[in-house]
Amino acid sequence: MASLAPGRAARRRHRAPMYGPILLLALLAPFLGLLGIGFAFPLVSAVVDSLTGGLYFAEPYVALGSDPVFWKVLARTLEVASLVSLICTTIAYPTAEFIHRASHKVKPFLLALVLIPLWSSTIARTYGWVGAFIRNGALDRLAALFGKPPLQLLYTQTAVIVGMVHVLLPIVLLPVYISVLRYDERLSLASYSLGAGRIRTLFRVKLPVLAPQILAGAIGVFILALGFFITPAVLGSPRSQMVSNLISQQIFQRFDLPRGEAMGIVLVAAVLLMLGLLSGTLQLLRKRLQ
Repeated sequence: MASLAPGRAARRRHRAPMYGPILLLALLAPFLGLLGIGFAFPLVSAVVDSLTGGLYFAEPYVALGSDPVFWKVLARTLEVASLVSLICTTIAYPTAEFIHRASHKVKPFLLALVLIPLWSSTIARTYGWVGAFIRNGALDRLAALFGKPPLQLLYTQTAVIVGMVHVLLPIVLLPVYISVLRYDERLSLASYSLGAGRIRTLFRVKLPVLAPQILAGAIGVFILALGFFITPAVLGSPRSQMVSNLISQQIFQRFDLPRGEAMGIVLVAAVLLMLGLLSGTLQLLRKRLQ
């Protein structure tokens, strides 16, 4: 019986490595399937249709090249997404610090104010701003108290930006809050002991350490803002529409699917390009911190 034990152990050692690739494949299969069905297949199908669905090969792209309306809307989309990302990031860090330094009794309430919007519908949150921005709405009545004329913010780009910031702010606020929790306060204490003040410590010590997490959150907001549809459609006007609204108009009103798909591919290419540039910046920041 004792002589069989080494043989069993050897067989187990021989079989054990076989479970590694099988287990890895089993774990990756759902992700790869979702990636293929939800992203790769629709993207490849859209590329093929947009290249072959026109009067000649790549005709929708040629038409887009000479369409000033599309490029104007694309530029506006990039501008709005950048501005929303900047505003969300600027608000996120002070808010995260405020929540972090709040008392233990108040902190759960403040975190609930951040999390509850994530559990509510984007449509409901967007239409909530309609009541505030509409003529003689809450903001107009508030302006009247100070003797100001009606603001008339509904159906403007300002209303679109405010609504998008409201929806997307938790996306960057939560990662920044977690990074503030993990920050080693001994770094700031060491800076104070060397004679640096609070402002210098903030900009020379703390923010550089938190910069990768802040930038990662800003990238996430920027990418989500590029594809926003509901908020610009409800709060904006044709003068403030974004690429997603233009694609919907092209497909469902003009029934020009190839051109709408070409617009989507150009938007995806712009997103990938911006993501590559921002990711490179993020890597440089991490290398400098190391």
